[in-house]
Amino acid sequence: MLVKVLTIAVREFKATALTPAFIISLVFFPLAMLGIGAIAGFLTATGSERRAMVGTVAVYDATEGAVVVDGLERNYDPEAQRRRHEQQLEQAAVATEQALSDTGLQALGLPQEMSQRFVERLSQVKPPAQVVIESLGDASELEEARARVQSGELLALIAANEATIEAEGGASEVEGERASADPFEIGPGRYRVFRLPEMELEDLNDLRSVVERSVSEERYRRAGIDPELLREVNRKPLRDVVTVVTEGGEETVQNEIVRELLPVAFAVLLLFASVLGGNYLLMGTLEEKSSRAMEVMLSCVSTHQLLLGKLIGQGCVGLVMVVVYAGIGGALAGSLGVWAQVPVHVIPWLVVYFLMAYAFLGSLMLAVGAAVTEIREAQALFAPVTASMIVPMLMMAPVLQS
Repeated sequence: MLVKVLTIAVREFKATALTPAFIISLVFFPLAMLGIGAIAGFLTATGSERRAMVGTVAVYDATEGAVVVDGLERNYDPEAQRRRHEQQLEQAAVATEQALSDTGLQALGLPQEMSQRFVERLSQVKPPAQVVIESLGDASELEEARARVQSGELLALIAANEATIEAEGGASEVEGERASADPFEIGPGRYRVFRLPEMELEDLNDLRSVVERSVSEERYRRAGIDPELLREVNRKPLRDVVTVVTEGGEETVQNEIVRELLPVAFAVLLLFASVLGGNYLLMGTLEEKSSRAMEVMLSCVSTHQLLLGKLIGQGCVGLVMVVVYAGIGGALAGSLGVWAQVPVHVIPWLVVYFLMAYAFLGSLMLAVGAAVTEIREAQALFAPVTASMIVPMLMMAPVLQS
C-alpha cells in the first residue's frame, strides 16, 4: 500500500512541480511582488502634495469664557501655524533619517535622493492651514450659518454651550442638508459640527481635535489642574530602544518595523502556500476525472490510496514553495542587515504549521474535487472552503498581537 501511495505522490509532484508553468510562476511571483512594491513606491514618491485646509469656520460658543472659539483662534493663528509647521518639518527630517536606516532602503542600492524622497512622502508634513474663525454672537445666527454651510460659503459650523464641558458624549455631526427635529440641540458633553460631505476627513479631524483639546483644557482648569503644566510634561514622550540578547550573549538593537512585519510575512506565506497547494489538488482531480485518467488509475490502486497519494504529492509542491520563498526572504533579510532579528528557532515551526494548514485545506478541496465532475459544480461546494480560508485572515490580527 505504501509503495502505491508514494508512487502516486511522486507522479503528482512531477506533474506539477517539474512543469515549465510552475517554475515560471515560482519565479514570477516574487518578481511581481517586487514590481508592485516598486510601482507603489514610485506612486508614493511622485504623488500629489497634501493640501492645506482653506476656508471659514463659523463657531457658536456659549461656554463660559468662549473656550472653543479661543482654542480655535489660537490654533489657526497664522504665526502659530508657521511655528508649528517649522517644528513638524524638523521632526520629519529626523524621522526620515531614522526611517532610511530602519527600512534598509540604502542597503538596496537605491540612490540616496530617491530613497529620501520616498520616505519623505510617507511622512510628509501638511501645509499650514488658512482658516478664518468667525464667531457667532447669538443663537439666532445659527440657521443662517447652517444655510451658508449648505451653500459652500462656510467650511463648517461648530456649536457648543456650557453643557459641552461636562465629561460625557462627543461630536455630533450633521452632513449637508441632513438634520434632526432640532439640529442645534446640544446634549451634555457634546458639541455639534455641520459640514458638507465633500469636506476632507483629515480637515474635519483637525477641527475636532482642536475643539476637544480646548474643552479638555477647560475641564482641567475647573478641576484645579494647570493644562500648560500637563502639556509641558508630555511634550517629550519616552522612546524605548529594545536590545535583543541571544543565548550566546550577542546583543542586537531591535528594528520595530521588522518586528511588526515578520509575523505578517510568516502568516501570509503559510496561507498562500497552503491555499495554492490545495487549489492544485482541486483542479488536478477535476482534470483527471474529465479525461478518464482517474478510471485508469483506480484500476490499479484503491480510492483511499489514490487520494492520499495526491494529497502527499501536492503537499510536497507546497513545501517547495515555502522553502523557496522563505529562502528568498532570508536572503533579503541578510542583504538588509536584519537577519539577526529573524527568530531562526521558529523556522521549523513554519513547516509544521504549513503541513497542518495544508492537510486541512487540501482535504477539503480534495473532497470537493472528488464529489463533482465539473468546475461549475465545484464552485457551488466551494463556499465552505472559502469560509475556512477567511477565518485565518480574520484571526491574523489578534493572533499576531498575542
